[in-house]
Amino acid sequence: MDVQARIWTALDGAAKVSRKVKVAKPPSASRLAQLVEEAGPVGPELEAYFACCNGAEVSGEPGLWSIEQMLDLDTPGYFAIRDDGCGNHDLVAPHFAVGAGCVVFRDHETEELSHLVASSLTAFVELWSIGARAAARGQASPTLVKWPHDPMFMAEHDPPFAKLARSARFKKQLGPVALELVDRKGRIKERRGMNPFTRQEMVIPAPPRTRRRP
Repeated sequence: MDVQARIWTALDGAAKVSRKVKVAKPPSASRLAQLVEEAGPVGPELEAYFACCNGAEVSGEPGLWSIEQMLDLDTPGYFAIRDDGCGNHDLVAPHFAVGAGCVVFRDHETEELSHLVASSLTAFVELWSIGARAAARGQASPTLVKWPHDPMFMAEHDPPFAKLARSARFKKQLGPVALELVDRKGRIKERRGMNPFTRQEMVIPAPPRTRRRP
């Protein structure tokens, strides 16, 4: 089964379980071209993903992101495919020399890529589908929310995961990754944060630059 067929099978399988699972229709060619123009090449698996959908959601499980959500973030060289609702993001890394197209976790507290989530976007969507089906049934999700991952579960559902996660060459690619909110013209937005001394909200002005390219 090719990549696009695997992604569609996973999405369709989740949608058939419950009406709570919503899979958005694929984006237009012009919308995808905008993402490439603003953020850089998406890689073959993201192309297959967008041929199947423009994001997906289910109550009880963080959803898969749309082009519109990706365009709201400046993540040079990466594409955010999901957030956990706590400020952390799962990023697709199409440019990695080792494990190209894998999905890695960005911790918002350290602002670093801390670990591997899935060996490929295709595997990530399949894992998300398992979690979405569990969430739709009101069950605890077995995937993507636990760290460290269950090695037996990952061996069954994402066989290349263990080898890639242990690779010293792969780990050297992890580290700090900037993430900024951007407006629809690709300009960096101002951010809001908390003053660590007064504990009051403060506005962090936007830097005078546009969206960065990898």
